[in-house]
Amino acid sequence: MLAGCFSSTPLISESREGFCTAMCTNSTTVVFGQGTKLIVTSSSLPPPVLSVFPPSGAELQTNKATLLCLSVLSSQSQGFADVSWLAGGIPVSSGISTSTAVQQPDQSFHISSYLDIQLSDWNRDQVYTCKVSLGSQTSEKNIAMADCSRQV
Repeated sequence: MLAGCFSSTPLISESREGFCTAMCTNSTTVVFGQGTKLIVTSSSLPPPVLSVFPPSGAELQTNKATLLCLSVLSSQSQGFADVSWLAGGIPVSSGISTSTAVQQPDQSFHISSYLDIQLSDWNRDQVYTCKVSLGSQTSEKNIAMADCSRQV
């Protein structure tokens, strides 16, 4: 029912209790509680453009390893995107630090996300993936030590 609501055009209003109610054209009512984030985007948004960078040689010398994912979002995105990391295809839940979207002079938005990893995992050529989702658009970029010219 909920998916059907969003495929039609809901009318959204805010009640006095601070809840958002969506009345769908098929007479289904959906209520969102406080703290719920509803983002409605166009399906024509361009996908995020990603660049992933390996740990620096100087950082590797200190027995640390941090990966960096830079995402560029179009101005129409309003900077709303979800960033996640995978290690060997498995979602990572710790060691992630992601910035809020920062609007650039060209009106695009940039998001940076850092992933702290074990040096031993980097050295054994684990594949890491930065994944950025923006509405129905998702971009992924992989990185592993074998892909880099710098190896320790």
